[in-house]
Amino acid sequence: MNSRRITQVDIARRAGVTQATVSLALRNHPSVSATVRDRIVALAKSMGYRPDPMLASLVAYRRSLQSASFQGVLAWVTNYPTASGWSNGQQLGYFKGARQRAEELGYKLEEAWLGEYRSNLERFKQVLLARGIQGLLLAPQMQPHTIIELDWSHFSAVTFGYTLQSPRLHMVMNHQFRNMTHLIRELHDHGYRRVGIAMPASQDERAENNYLGGYLVEQSKQKRADKIPSFVRRRIDRTPFLKWVERYTPEIVVTDLSMAERLREWLSEAGYAIPGDIGLALPNVPFEGRFFSGIDENPLLVGASAVDELVGMLHRNERGVPEHTRYILIEGHWFEGESLSRR
Repeated sequence: MNSRRITQVDIARRAGVTQATVSLALRNHPSVSATVRDRIVALAKSMGYRPDPMLASLVAYRRSLQSASFQGVLAWVTNYPTASGWSNGQQLGYFKGARQRAEELGYKLEEAWLGEYRSNLERFKQVLLARGIQGLLLAPQMQPHTIIELDWSHFSAVTFGYTLQSPRLHMVMNHQFRNMTHLIRELHDHGYRRVGIAMPASQDERAENNYLGGYLVEQSKQKRADKIPSFVRRRIDRTPFLKWVERYTPEIVVTDLSMAERLREWLSEAGYAIPGDIGLALPNVPFEGRFFSGIDENPLLVGASAVDELVGMLHRNERGVPEHTRYILIEGHWFEGESLSRR
């Protein structure tokens, strides 16, 4: 029985083309016509071709020793009401990390706003393909459970976080559950025992309830006297929040980036000194922020990792909605700001 591995040279001989053409076709390179590409891909499949992982590693190593030449354009796809609505907070960190990594690999990252084509996503697809763009990074959606009905068969695509409900694309995100448990343990190490959480339910929902889940796991390990009911509501208003603080007397309040400044203002107006009387801590400290203590989610690394995943998909010719979704979770690290103290 002949078990010799089928090579690209074998495919080239059968197809009557060069090995370089086979290589480009299998990577879905735009320099190869769709007719030739489809014929070579079908032939490779019928011959039982499988990429040699050792050879692929060698090629990747050789490329890493060379300065990256221009490979193409990747799209940073946003879906906010305005073209610039996404460009703040952690998303800006994702973008900067992605753009830097793309440039290192020879790609240019350009913004593409869905809002221009919301009523005609077929036109959006045609514009991308006309520009030779096959790799898409989908920025986090403004609302959870978002559905984007695009013809994905021509694209390799990676999304950030859980807000895109459909399609289920490969996803890169910070590890929110682990970040929250890490945060609570750090607060205990700082001497805080009565740790409360006040957070909009919508923000926890964006993280598939990983924030509240991590908090409750750590709370379950505490003494009964130190446990505080969570203040996670559809709407966080000043008066109910301050009543919750007065009743349960948390030593520190865990909140998220969207509410941090508001809670700081409400507590100060009510006469609480921060961090003297009560501390504040975040599982997602602001990108390039300095005041709030908590977990730095490594947004630059999240963005860079998304590009690594996307470029790998392009090289492997992985297009369309994946049958099995991959989740890449990036762990954060502790950041010592000014919103808490050691007790």
